[in-house]
Amino acid sequence: MDRSEVTKEKLSEAFEADDIQALDGEILLPEAKEAPDFAPGVGEPSDHGAAAEAYARAREDLTPLRVLHVFTGLPGGGETFAIARLLPALAAENFDQRVVLGRDAALAAELEAEEIGTLSLPFRRWFDFTSPVKLLAATKDFAPDIIFCWSKDALKRVLKFDRYIGNARIVARLPMGGDPKDYLGADHLIAEGRQALRRATAEGWDPAQIHYLPPLVMGVISDEASREAMALPGEGDLLMAAGDFVSESGFDTLITALQKLNSCHLILIGKGPQGARLKALARRLGVAQKVTMTGGFDGLATYYALADLVVVPARKDNSGQRVLEAWAQAKPVVAIASEAARTLIKVGKTGYLAPLEDPLSLARVIDGLLNDPMSFDRVARGGRKAFEADYGPTKVITAWRDALNWICGRRVPLDHPLEVNPDENPEGIGIIPDEDTPSAEV
Repeated sequence: MDRSEVTKEKLSEAFEADDIQALDGEILLPEAKEAPDFAPGVGEPSDHGAAAEAYARAREDLTPLRVLHVFTGLPGGGETFAIARLLPALAAENFDQRVVLGRDAALAAELEAEEIGTLSLPFRRWFDFTSPVKLLAATKDFAPDIIFCWSKDALKRVLKFDRYIGNARIVARLPMGGDPKDYLGADHLIAEGRQALRRATAEGWDPAQIHYLPPLVMGVISDEASREAMALPGEGDLLMAAGDFVSESGFDTLITALQKLNSCHLILIGKGPQGARLKALARRLGVAQKVTMTGGFDGLATYYALADLVVVPARKDNSGQRVLEAWAQAKPVVAIASEAARTLIKVGKTGYLAPLEDPLSLARVIDGLLNDPMSFDRVARGGRKAFEADYGPTKVITAWRDALNWICGRRVPLDHPLEVNPDENPEGIGIIPDEDTPSAEV
């Protein structure tokens, strides 16, 4: 059978007859639609005001783009906050969305409050016979234009029934440290880092299938709460670090560095499988009284407001999100020299870097910055300026909107946040960082 003969109508008939197995071996995955002959907003005349008006008119004639998000990650992790921020913003841009997620009641409630429908499934690693059936049924019922997979595990589950999804594009999120080989089968990749984007291109991905879109970080600086109200010490410098309690987050390095930081107290925000191990490490090193572990991400904005300095000790930061959050709150940041941090931070102007696996050097960098008021103020202001210039919410959500529309072949005139020469944009539509994006040597 020629692939062009495969239609949604025929698939629907099979679903209605509950005859999916009978089609096995006959129905082939339809060819992905070719990308438009130009990426809207890229390489076009940059009259953004006129383009915005044209886009607003075009939206009135378009049905909402339907996106099914599949999220199988742990509750309360970094991806949870990315989803909670991004999806309501997309809803305001004419996107009709549904989310299939694991047992994350808090995220489900937050999305439902934004009128985004959710379906919670077990997504067990072994002997999970319920999730595949219900995921397939949800896909059939919603008939999405895009299935957005938030992890390689989500992509793997979706690809098990890809022959039955009609013309939906399968889009996968490629984290900074992700291996593009793990995402074979996706029609498009959303790279959260420029290095990940280039790595995928080097491994043979079509540049038109890869889009650089950083995480959405809100730029509103929170009102400062009191230390007393948050049960924090009234004196000394407050350090803050946030993330999942896993090895990649590098919190063990930061706790070890506390031995050399006598005047500092650490707020460790997050949760995860290594929480007990981190507590035991703090006790063994004699710094347990200098560490407050929140046990979750509640009150994140308040802790940012209270912190004097943000530390990003991640060995493998997938998106640089914590650096961007510190910048958004105008907080000075010290980071371990992970790939993401090296890409984002310009040493001495937007933050400072410390070598990997070196607690003593990390302590020296933190102590030096805390005791140098001029540098402290300079990197706080520089980080906020970098955030506003390249990662502000309006620019990021506009790029997400443009990219998802383009993936679906919608040739509406879209205003794009950057003027980009098409010859300098082999990666497809999305935010294209300037070649002078801050980087640093360790």
